[in-house]
Amino acid sequence: MGHDLTTTHVRLSPIPLHAGRGLRLVRGEGSYLWDDRDRRYLDLMTNYGVNLLGHSHPEVTAAITNQAARLTNAHQSFDTPARDEFLQALGALLPPPLTRISFGNSGAEAVEAAMKYARV
Repeated sequence: MGHDLTTTHVRLSPIPLHAGRGLRLVRGEGSYLWDDRDRRYLDLMTNYGVNLLGHSHPEVTAAITNQAARLTNAHQSFDTPARDEFLQALGALLPPPLTRISFGNSGAEAVEAAMKYARV
């Protein structure tokens, strides 16, 4: 059913940027994905790095669940304990001249911000 819905409602563009692969993925574990026929596939894409630690990693799942139970999301103009923890950990990794951190939504935003900061 899901494949039919995707074909009907998602892939209406005359330019198929993400052509269907004919697979209906239903779960992932570690480096593997399974389809609706229980066939296993090695995931070499990691969803562009999102799943770099693997699918359904117990520590990642626990961290997501724990954070979602407290606060799912907040605008970047607000301070949060999770943000403070991340800034401390990242700051500890940076060499001395790099003391400021800028958040962005994408690599394109990061590159654009870096170019602007380089001009200042």
